[in-house]
Amino acid sequence: MTQAPEHACAILVDPRGWLLLQLRPTTARNAPDRLGCFGGKREGIEDARACLDRELREELGWQPHDPHPVVELRRADRWIATFFVAEVPDDARLTIEAGSYAVRAPLAALPGLPVTSWHAAVIAAWRMGHHEVEV
Repeated sequence: MTQAPEHACAILVDPRGWLLLQLRPTTARNAPDRLGCFGGKREGIEDARACLDRELREELGWQPHDPHPVVELRRADRWIATFFVAEVPDDARLTIEAGSYAVRAPLAALPGLPVTSWHAAVIAAWRMGHHEVEV
């Protein structure tokens, strides 16, 4: 079994309880025109937290104060991702990476939005207090 996740992602929540999601560009190799959590693939020997910090600096020009891991996404022996939860304050200065968009959405709206199936499963697990999702 893998000792570290392949990816690190963030469930970003604003003070109203709305999520900050990434709308992936039409040209994206994975999940084009879909919403998902910000984050990405680990590089080299970085751990999940270092990956999350780097990815959020790249994608948002910002990093959260105190993210904590909440859900692991797995498939058989593959540890696909660790998802962290963190607050995005109203005054956070975000600089969105070119080609992507940041979308704020209330949790109640998620079923009607084009959220990737894996990210939707992780968000649902987080809301129910579950710590692992098998896909």
